[in-house]
Amino acid sequence: MEKKLLNWPLINLHKLLNNFPLHSKIDLTSTYSMEDEKIKFWMSPKEKNFILAFLKKEDVMLEWGSGGSTLELSKHVKKYYSIEHDKVWYEKIKNILVANNNVSLHYVASDKPRSSTDPNFSEQPSSYDEFATYINYGNKLGIKFNKVLIDGRARRWCAEEIIKHLCDDAIVFIHDFGIPERQRYNSVLKFYSILGISETLVALKVK
Repeated sequence: MEKKLLNWPLINLHKLLNNFPLHSKIDLTSTYSMEDEKIKFWMSPKEKNFILAFLKKEDVMLEWGSGGSTLELSKHVKKYYSIEHDKVWYEKIKNILVANNNVSLHYVASDKPRSSTDPNFSEQPSSYDEFATYINYGNKLGIKFNKVLIDGRARRWCAEEIIKHLCDDAIVFIHDFGIPERQRYNSVLKFYSILGISETLVALKVK
């Protein structure tokens, strides 16, 4: 049975986010490209600078969704844990990270893999049942985190399940927040308060 979050009304995020000075016009076309690694950091320069402003050298950070963010953000914290569900992509990132001693990369497959012949293979929202192991992987790590970036699958459930593994001053970032096709992410506001937002990257703190 699929797990369901507590009911939370869809809110007018654009109205809400206007209260935050870090809010700026959404631009989904801009990306940051790591030319030396041929891996893109799928955030705009504004979003990248926004998250970097929060990071500290002593932070222990967790990420769902490996990639350019793993390569870049790990340079700014003490220890970086990254969870990836795609085996091919995981291997690519792992090969690049061979000499990086502060990154712990984890491959966690879907519990119910989708058929690649499904015409909506990459467009359907993730379900809890599909990614239960992935969502709850923080239990296996058994670590408290100062910062968390959620930019992979099943984001709303990841945001809920990680709460028990957060330090008191922890900040959680969710990418692609506030855009019309991702309104399901609004449900995390049942548990979190917004600290700030830049384009589609939101910074949250547990209530």
